Amino acid sequence: MAIVGPDGTPTESGSKLLLAIKAGYSSLDSISRISGLPALIVRDGLRDLERARLVRKSDEGYILDDRGQELLR
Repeated sequence: MAIVGPDGTPTESGSKLLLAIKAGYSSLDSISRISGLPALIVRDGLRDLERARLVRKSDEGYILDDRGQELLR
């Protein structure tokens, strides 16, 4: 399942992950639960979003990067 499209923007599934993080969910389990996506997809998807510089890992879990914040405005 693609999380980031060829143009570097999030797919529908990627947007679900970003919206979950924006809503304050930062752990893999909580992002999986709120997005409705399986943990395996979320784990791989978060890596893809990191590579696309849309999210970054913090001490508490995942947070939106500047680019991710801008896309959700």
